[in-house]
Amino acid sequence: MEQRGIDSSGAGGYRATGFGVVFGVCLLSNLGIILGLILLIVPGVFLAIRWFAAVPAVIGEDVSVTGALAESWSKTKDHGSAIFGAMVVIYLLFLIAMWLAIGITASMGEGGIGQSATTGLSVAINVLTSLAAVVGWHAAIAFWELRAPATPALVEVFA
Repeated sequence: MEQRGIDSSGAGGYRATGFGVVFGVCLLSNLGIILGLILLIVPGVFLAIRWFAAVPAVIGEDVSVTGALAESWSKTKDHGSAIFGAMVVIYLLFLIAMWLAIGITASMGEGGIGQSATTGLSVAINVLTSLAAVVGWHAAIAFWELRAPATPALVEVFA
């Protein structure tokens, strides 16, 4: 983000509290989203859309956990359908693969597949989960970059 000119902290997001704040943002937003999903699904999806850019906010703006959630909330206003569409594309393949993996495991029964197949399936699910998270963060950073104000160097180029 610093190389792209969208890190206003001047520290490249690597502050002494950087990891703790990013962890706090992820923990607080995920707890809120999970609670929303448990309540009625729609509130969880709404929170996921509005807090989509919370991690880039904490890295790029050097704000607190609640400040990052508030910044993401304001930046994602009026962009809900586009963010929802991106999230569907990102996570749809992940969900299909998970359903297939669960279906294969369930159809085999308890003694149907060996330990190595179960381990391989578990590794594949973990890789897909990690890949979905990384792609989601990259999409959030791309959104943040599109919403970032023009830097002085960019303004000079187009002036």
